[in-house]
Amino acid sequence: MAAIGSKRQRFVGDGNDGMVVTSLVRSLVELPYLSDTGTHRAHPSPGSVGSSRLVVQRDVSGTHCVAFCASGGGVWRHAVPFSGGEVVAYGKEAMLKPTTVTNGSTQRCRSVRHGAEIQSLALHDPVDDGSDEVRLGSADCTGKTLVTWARRDGCDAGAGEASHSKQWVLQAPTDTNTPPSVSGWTGVCFHHPSPNTVAVARHFPKTIDVFDGDALVRRMRTPLLPRAVTYVEVGTRGTYVGTDDDVSITRTSPGSKQPNNPLLAVAEGNALSLWDVRQGERGGGVKRGTLCNRGQSLYSVAAGVSQGSEGGGRVKLPKLNNGDPLIATAGAERSVHVLDVDRCSVVKRWPSAMKFDITRLSLSKSSPDHVYVAGLDNELLCGCWSRGALAGGFAFRGDSRWLGM
Repeated sequence: MAAIGSKRQRFVGDGNDGMVVTSLVRSLVELPYLSDTGTHRAHPSPGSVGSSRLVVQRDVSGTHCVAFCASGGGVWRHAVPFSGGEVVAYGKEAMLKPTTVTNGSTQRCRSVRHGAEIQSLALHDPVDDGSDEVRLGSADCTGKTLVTWARRDGCDAGAGEASHSKQWVLQAPTDTNTPPSVSGWTGVCFHHPSPNTVAVARHFPKTIDVFDGDALVRRMRTPLLPRAVTYVEVGTRGTYVGTDDDVSITRTSPGSKQPNNPLLAVAEGNALSLWDVRQGERGGGVKRGTLCNRGQSLYSVAAGVSQGSEGGGRVKLPKLNNGDPLIATAGAERSVHVLDVDRCSVVKRWPSAMKFDITRLSLSKSSPDHVYVAGLDNELLCGCWSRGALAGGFAFRGDSRWLGM
């Protein structure tokens, strides 16, 4: 596992901000041994193309990186300090060189047990309310999803027996009209303003199930095969999406912290769609747009909030203001598409951002004009989507393919 600590540096070079890497360490995640002799460790399970089996727990002190990673039907908690990697070496083309450390700690989360390979992890980390627990969501290839409460300090993880942590089992009822099928890739995400609301997307059944606690609230069906799902963030103006020709979506009042209608963004096939659990028309569908050519699937989707011309790239994009919610998506076309949720229109494309298919993507919180992307190979890139170039970012290559980002 590679742990990268970065921060935003204001107005570097020709006027654009830069992402400064403060620490880069590489630490071994100690998976179990294959035999009792203790000579060879198990390799991580392959997963699907768009599976993301890594989530990071926020550390208030900023001295440690705590991550949950999944392999097979189990989840491991790995903690590694940033100390030892403060001196970051740079190679050609802004390529970073990590420092290998041996002081990482790996513990098995024995409360999370799946009978099939885990495809997706999600974490709700309520740092602001002073809670000492986090919620870990895990979904396997059969469609079974678990929401497990885990201690923030990791005291309930270890080599002992499974702890009696609170846990929800989210298993949607099977349809009587269709024969049972293997779900394949299954994605899970939390609605962070209301963490009891959990969305689960299943690939082959082409369904999106929304749960309130462990009770199913709504099932929506996608026209194409879904590969990524996330809740859309709310901008500072409290808006989500405008008015379509025959569908009107209620906005929240300016400055509101809680949206009236939380929207789901789903990457399905070569299209990106928005869904509202409270809408009856169109089966809950709000907007849908094709972004790639047929046969080129989207693998990842991320949500963020624009900062306008102060977003890090120092670029003033038309019809994009400070506080507007954004959606970024990427896939087999190797391009990053950034959309304004209010208008559901593309504001910027970064073509050929990577050499191979982009399977994972995340918008930077400190500099929203910068995006982290990872591909089918072992490369991870941080670049400026508003400029369509590396522009103050960096790149890093691991020693194997990525489990998640």
